[in-house]
Amino acid sequence: DSNFHGAVPCPACHLLHGRVVDTVYPLTVLWCKTGEARYLTAACNAVNFAEHNLVGKRGEYYNDALTDWEGPTVFAAVALGETLFYHEDALPIAVKEQWQTVFRRLAAFIRVRFFEADFSANINYFATAAAAMAVAYRLLGEESFRGAAYLHAKKVRGFFTRNHILT
Repeated sequence: DSNFHGAVPCPACHLLHGRVVDTVYPLTVLWCKTGEARYLTAACNAVNFAEHNLVGKRGEYYNDALTDWEGPTVFAAVALGETLFYHEDALPIAVKEQWQTVFRRLAAFIRVRFFEADFSANINYFATAAAAMAVAYRLLGEESFRGAAYLHAKKVRGFFTRNHILT
């Protein structure tokens, strides 16, 4: 079934997780370095799998098809954003445009959802939200992303120990 191309079965639970989008950056780097189309195909398939199977009502990515946990959206946004920042000029135009559209949607979701009172997550999600918002500002130039990045970074600072360990 082509809707599942790009998925990677989890060895622990056998589900197809949305975190597969995180592979877009290293796969694109491999494609750029080697010129082997299989790497770009795999990167596209990973994004397409999530787009076909894991997009929620507000544009977020769910962790998997059995839950509505939306936290992994931040990891996908960072991976896509960094890929676009460093490699968008090398990408085929259709891929670049699709990934830009997906990235804008994910960034807009994070900018709103991660500040809502009912959103609760471990601190690593907020640290990654800061990174996602910084990448969104760098790519899109919208001040609201810059402000969101600073607010998340400020929140995260309070969770470092004296030895600089995030806890």
